[in-house]
Amino acid sequence: MVGIGCMAFLAHHLWNWREELGRAFELSATTLAILALLVFAAHAQRAFEFNYMLRRLSVVEGYFDSFLLTAVALLLNYFPFSAGSAARAVALQQKHDLPYASYLSALIISALVNAQVSATLGFLGCLAVLPPGGPHASLVALFGAAAVGGALVMCAPTSHVPRGEGFVAKQVRRLVEGLRLIRGRGGILVLMLTSAAKLLFNSLRLWLCFRALGLDLPLAHAALLGSAAVMISLVNLVPGNLGLRELLVGALAGAMGFSPALGMAAATLDRAVVISYTFVVGMPSLLAIRRAFAG
Repeated sequence: MVGIGCMAFLAHHLWNWREELGRAFELSATTLAILALLVFAAHAQRAFEFNYMLRRLSVVEGYFDSFLLTAVALLLNYFPFSAGSAARAVALQQKHDLPYASYLSALIISALVNAQVSATLGFLGCLAVLPPGGPHASLVALFGAAAVGGALVMCAPTSHVPRGEGFVAKQVRRLVEGLRLIRGRGGILVLMLTSAAKLLFNSLRLWLCFRALGLDLPLAHAALLGSAAVMISLVNLVPGNLGLRELLVGALAGAMGFSPALGMAAATLDRAVVISYTFVVGMPSLLAIRRAFAG
């Protein structure tokens, strides 16, 4: 119901903005190619990040296989209950006997690092872009709290784990051990670099989408919107956060002094490119993985 409400509200505002949104359909082939290339780069970054975490867990998975699995996860995550993440967990369990708790540790550390990096840069962006005080103070406080909280959780000790041979105790030990292996020996620094790359790709895509709609968005503003978009993507309140991400980007654009409708239109254009790429790449990847497991 939340997703339907978000989509209906978004559709209403985009209809009112239909004349300006029509400019998006006049995209040059070069701009469209750059957007697609940035989506591909973000996909490659996700695959590298996940492959790196698997290797830290002593799972030997080829990068191309990780690329295919990531494409399938991105595609199926547009279905309820994060179906893509669940399908990837099942595939890795069947292929490498990877316990779900260990897989979950990779998802948790990835989400924490992405949230911490995005929140930190978002906090700095708020200070640089938004006027001080007033209603913007709560947004600055939110980014700041997320940055500090993420840093504290990432640095939390993993020495205290439950003992015993019960099911819950074993799963918690696997989870904590996975977190320790992934973040140790400079692992956090590598993941922070990949997270920064993800943020860069998101910011550049939004900057291009705003430009396609006739607004030369300052890069600092694009970075703030990119930070918010990454943080929103970490929590799937609705499948793929369809509609919700676009509404929140529009609201933030309004807080920066731009038209909220323009912000929603730019985020919708970005979503259209992402979904197109996801289906074009995700469907062949799904078929390839099904054939591999069937063989």
